[in-house]
Amino acid sequence: MVGMCMICDGYSEEDVRRVIELNIITHGWHLLGVTPSGDEPDGPTWTYTIGMAESHALPELVVTDLHYEKAARFLNWVGAQLVGGRSITDLAEHGIGWAPVHDIHLGGELFCGWFDYYRTGPEDPTFVQLFPRFEIDCPSCPDFMADLSNRDELFPANRP
Repeated sequence: MVGMCMICDGYSEEDVRRVIELNIITHGWHLLGVTPSGDEPDGPTWTYTIGMAESHALPELVVTDLHYEKAARFLNWVGAQLVGGRSITDLAEHGIGWAPVHDIHLGGELFCGWFDYYRTGPEDPTFVQLFPRFEIDCPSCPDFMADLSNRDELFPANRP
């Protein structure tokens, strides 16, 4: 259910599609993590699902500004909760907030892996951004997280 840049590791585009498809068939979704490039080593990160809508008629999930391994564990846990019958509003009891991703962000490069995979797939995708509880690890982190529900601000200017 986890994937980084396989093309950078020498896989063909067809190989990548097969891995994503296999993860969706096997696990119900695939995770795609986007980490900073050499130009912006401290830039924003995000991880999102591919296949939640297809497999479970649920919105695709995204989390920003978490190290990839943490984001993968978090999204896999949330995905399992939702597939198991919990609603997204039930996640509040675990301190998890959420907001729909603004449509303007769907037209850019943020979710290009999803759109590349679903060349003829679901129209009008729904993405939901999750905001995990940070009190234990980083009390100030929510102030610096990207808010993809906001059409005008992709990543805050006051990043640490």
